[in-house]
Amino acid sequence: MNLELTQRGAVAVRLAIGIALVCLSTSCDGLQTSPPIPSTCSRIGAQCQLPGGPLGVCQETPCDEGVAAPCFACTPQH
Repeated sequence: MNLELTQRGAVAVRLAIGIALVCLSTSCDGLQTSPPIPSTCSRIGAQCQLPGGPLGVCQETPCDEGVAAPCFACTPQH
C-alpha cells in the first residue's frame, strides 16, 4: 500500500509540472503584444510618445491659425 501511495504522488507531481509547463508556454508566446503608442494626439488624457523617448499625455492646446478645434499636444507627464 505504501508503494501505491508513492506512485500516485509521483503521478500527481508529474501531472502538475506538465500543466504548469503548458500554462507557461502558452501565456508567454511573444505573440501578444500591445499596440504601439501613437506620437499624435486625438483626445485628452490619451498616452502619446514624446520625440525624446518617454511617454507623454495628450492635452488640449490652442490651435494654429486656420486649424479647426479641438487641437491637442503631447506633453510630458512629470
